[in-house]
Amino acid sequence: MALVLAALAVSCGDTDSKSSKTGEVFVFQARARLNLVAQVAPDDSKLLHITATLLDPQGIPFRNQRVTFEAEFPDAIFVPPNPTQNDLLACLGQSGVGNSTRCTNRGAAITDDNGQAKVTLFAIAGPTNAPSNPDRLMRVIAEAPNSLDVATAISVPFTRLGFIIGGDLSITPPEVTFVNPLVNPNQPGPSTVTFTVQGGRPPYTANNQNKALGQVTPPSLPIGSNQFVYTVAADALPTDTAGVLTDTITVTDAAGATVTATVTVIFADCDLRLSASTITFDKARGGESANIEIIDGVAPFTATQTFPNAGTLPNPITEVFTFTVNTPPVAVAPNTITIRDSRGCVGSVDVTITPACGDGTVDPGEVCDGTNFQGVTCTDILKDSTAVGTLRCSADCSKIDSSFCRIPPPPPPPASE
Repeated sequence: MALVLAALAVSCGDTDSKSSKTGEVFVFQARARLNLVAQVAPDDSKLLHITATLLDPQGIPFRNQRVTFEAEFPDAIFVPPNPTQNDLLACLGQSGVGNSTRCTNRGAAITDDNGQAKVTLFAIAGPTNAPSNPDRLMRVIAEAPNSLDVATAISVPFTRLGFIIGGDLSITPPEVTFVNPLVNPNQPGPSTVTFTVQGGRPPYTANNQNKALGQVTPPSLPIGSNQFVYTVAADALPTDTAGVLTDTITVTDAAGATVTATVTVIFADCDLRLSASTITFDKARGGESANIEIIDGVAPFTATQTFPNAGTLPNPITEVFTFTVNTPPVAVAPNTITIRDSRGCVGSVDVTITPACGDGTVDPGEVCDGTNFQGVTCTDILKDSTAVGTLRCSADCSKIDSSFCRIPPPPPPPASE
């Protein structure tokens, strides 16, 4: 079946600048965006599948919102999704077949988690119900709830044989750029984008060139589907340097026509804000700790330190994590802890550790420190005024090592004449 592109007309309220009563110029700010995509059922030209996508100005889906639809002519009616022949007969008011409620040229649907509301339009064709004009455009209008003040219209060729939509194969958006994307394939977010295919001859297949950068799902779109998702790969994040990566997506229809879209991923240098840039442990004995908060990072996080034997870090790293000084403490000035988030943004904290033992001062809990034995000598240890040697202090300053002290032997008696 030959397919022709549908003309899309969008109305989001009056967005022109106006003068208020005070003479000041103001610009109307749209509360939402409403896009329409229409596609003829591949096995029945009388069925038109319409998808309305409702997004906020930042592109976040509006969920659980009622979108109403109206076809310009009564020659087309809204029917249940994926209707059976009995459903169509019931909509036409055939008695004794299914639901006898007659369908009309008005319909409604609730948006799903992707902000999409889907309906199916049926073209009534026959000797008595055929349109008076065999070839004409019919407008289908979609309206969001009144609070959002947005409506969209799409015009589709409407003939005695049904709907004709398609023509040149196209993809929306043709280009997309991610800047420091959240790389988490298990959770939709900034690392994913949904592409919509229009025109051509369904079904479609989608494939991307740079498999190391991202993936397309599903690669083969089922009949009646014209959307697929591109997800940035979890291992696409550079570990040391920033960079710009690109990918090309190619969509092919059943007739062999192709269209491409470009994905650009930019890993720009960016800094994480942390609760502290420096931490000092003075007279540390081991076991001291400090909490570090990651203020504006995007999980998951990784952390490394210049001197791993200086202290311990939890695994995994969370928005608030604890650094603990090892026992016995190691003198470092500084030990740099480097934090990296999922976007490649980096922050660091310089940790300085000055052990209490080793500073030459005997602090509470210490017996000695370095060469400071608080006046104690080998004479005191061995209780002999003739004792000689050198005292040593233990590594934790908890005891005095006198193993190098000794009492010299008595002098030999004088030689006899």
